[in-house]
Amino acid sequence: MDFNNPPPQKLYKYTSFERALEVIKTNTVYFSDPSDFNDPFDSDIILDNDTIEGRKNIIKSIEKNSLITKTALPSDWEKRKNYILHDKKFNDEMRERARNHVNKTNLGFYCLSSICDSSPMWAYYASNYSGCCLIFNLSDHWANYKGNKGKDCFPFIFMTKIEYVEKLPKYKIEGGVLPFSFKLINWEHEKEWRAVMLDSRIIRINESFSSSGKCLGGKKLYDLDSGILHGVILGHNMKEVHKKEIVQEAKKNNIKILETFVDMDKTELNIKEIYYK
Repeated sequence: MDFNNPPPQKLYKYTSFERALEVIKTNTVYFSDPSDFNDPFDSDIILDNDTIEGRKNIIKSIEKNSLITKTALPSDWEKRKNYILHDKKFNDEMRERARNHVNKTNLGFYCLSSICDSSPMWAYYASNYSGCCLIFNLSDHWANYKGNKGKDCFPFIFMTKIEYVEKLPKYKIEGGVLPFSFKLINWEHEKEWRAVMLDSRIIRINESFSSSGKCLGGKKLYDLDSGILHGVILGHNMKEVHKKEIVQEAKKNNIKILETFVDMDKTELNIKEIYYK
């Protein structure tokens, strides 16, 4: 993480009414696996080895770092090298191994945005303005993190700003760029920042349930530090009964309440703080 280029003071999470209510009630957030992402190319492994030179580099890396060359018979290793160099199936094998390695690291991801007034995101992440947008205040915690070099002061292992590209970068099997920080340019409107967390910092439970009893499938829930959840923006299409539930819980936890308003004359989406008795 680059300490000189911190994330914005506030980041936002567009979500459904049920998920928002769960976060406000429990002060926990759900970290996803890459397999849960809605973009099939997000965090996929594209290997940079489908050339003779690339495959030779893999052999060099194996010979330098692996015990296989010390334990295998010379004839077996020669067969393996020949397979690496010339068999088309090798690329598929290594891609699957790389994916399995990512899964075994047990990383969890929490996808956020630097903007809270995106109509497309309100439409498809916040149930067409009937959901919410959660506000996370990271300013104080970032200062603590920077001052203590990340030792148990910041709520996430690291934050990465998504870079939007025309073509996804390739991953070098011997090391290099990881795929978690890149998305194709047609997702640029999301202005995404991504929190990445190791399972060792996550509360692991079998299931998570919403207030209505619906299973949220939560395997990776994380307790937020006090003050991180700063506010909640209610969508203007939210049902009144849902508004009352959100407001009731937000007031208990000293969380600011805001709401979207549509200005038809200016064709603008406005967000204003509201005060409930």
